[in-house]
Amino acid sequence: MVWLERGGPIVWPLLLLSLVSLTVVIDRVRFWSRARRRHAELFELARRDGLEAAERAMARGMVLLDTVITVAPMLGILGTVTGIIQSFELLGGAGRPDPLGVSSGIAEALITTAIGLVVALGTIVPYNWFRARLRTALIDLELALEREEAA
Repeated sequence: MVWLERGGPIVWPLLLLSLVSLTVVIDRVRFWSRARRRHAELFELARRDGLEAAERAMARGMVLLDTVITVAPMLGILGTVTGIIQSFELLGGAGRPDPLGVSSGIAEALITTAIGLVVALGTIVPYNWFRARLRTALIDLELALEREEAA
């Protein structure tokens, strides 16, 4: 928990992003683990409202995951910049620079960068897996709809 304190204020939005990511990942894992049972449900939805409706149901939360993947490293870099600014302000001040204060700013910079990368990397793997599942399911639905029309 020390890294939460030492990471500065940017850590809190990063933690919020990780919570959003985790929530969506759990929801999508639950959805895809029941996909075989939902195939008939998705097929009916695609038949009734079109393939796009089924795609929207399967893609729920994907925009949030994509946003987390993009924003988390950027927030980490913002924390890096603010930490380095803090260190330079201490170095440029009057008198003798406080090595503890300078190292605190550098620690903030490194901690936020690391957290931002961990959040993004921890999100990109499930995101890509869900995208692959989505593409496969859409192809399956499209073929099933074509078979039904041909029959």
